[in-house]
Amino acid sequence: MSLNSIEKYTVGLRDMRIFAYHGVMPQENRVGNEYRVNCSVSYITSGENNDNIDNTISYADLHAVIEKEMKIPSKLLETVCHRIASSVRELWPHITDGEIEIEKTTPPIAGVTGSVYVRLEF
Repeated sequence: MSLNSIEKYTVGLRDMRIFAYHGVMPQENRVGNEYRVNCSVSYITSGENNDNIDNTISYADLHAVIEKEMKIPSKLLETVCHRIASSVRELWPHITDGEIEIEKTTPPIAGVTGSVYVRLEF
């Protein structure tokens, strides 16, 4: 493999909508909330992908990992981000870096009319 044939790709999912039960307040664990999740991962390849899915990261598989981890209730979104990053790295050890952002669309905070989020760069 020559240096000229090395390519870095980023695969990502934007605006995944997932209903889940995360939060410190007991009500959040009972009622749940809608979350928007963005995730991207980068990897380096020889540039000879030959149109083969095995030489990339499947969007569908990435989605499945995120959905699985989002279903496990946690108090902190930081914990969920960490679990997703760990699972992604375990499945695709050749990932060089990535980012996961989880946004709680309607946080139970008086006076907050927008959303809140946590982002992890890994």
